[in-house]
Amino acid sequence: MLGYEWMSFTLRRFPYTRPWGESLRDSLIAKASWVAHGILAALPGLVTVAVIVVVTRAIARMAALLFDAIESGRITIPGIYPETAQPTRHLVSVGLWLFALAIAYPYLPGSGSDAFKGVSVFAGLMISLGSSGLVNQAMSGLTVRYSRALRLGDFVRIGDDLHGTVRTTL
Repeated sequence: MLGYEWMSFTLRRFPYTRPWGESLRDSLIAKASWVAHGILAALPGLVTVAVIVVVTRAIARMAALLFDAIESGRITIPGIYPETAQPTRHLVSVGLWLFALAIAYPYLPGSGSDAFKGVSVFAGLMISLGSSGLVNQAMSGLTVRYSRALRLGDFVRIGDDLHGTVRTTL
């Protein structure tokens, strides 16, 4: 911006280049006005996104407190066991944040542009193609956790090489 202003100032000093300098200055003022208007127009959407983030964070913290109480045994809820409270808390937290992202998406500045939509589709495609092995492993882990097949103190043998006693659960 300083270089642009310097160029405009320099061109306006000479009679032959004065019209170019004035048009550069007018162009700079128009661009600055356009940027300022865009920032002001984006503020309500950004405030809405901030409110969505704050509300989601509060709900996620309340859910974490609930699942911590279930894990410690202070509260009992049918269907949620102390050993499955932690993975359930993580799943609920991820679900809450994904839901908040879906709600906040239209309020993000530029979300209606074709470029933003294209980048979003590309990122979704990359995540979908790259996460098949990760999803397979996650589902296997969730199956083991929710079937409650392992408990503290159980002796496990994995193949011929690995064996041991379960001392902690994740």
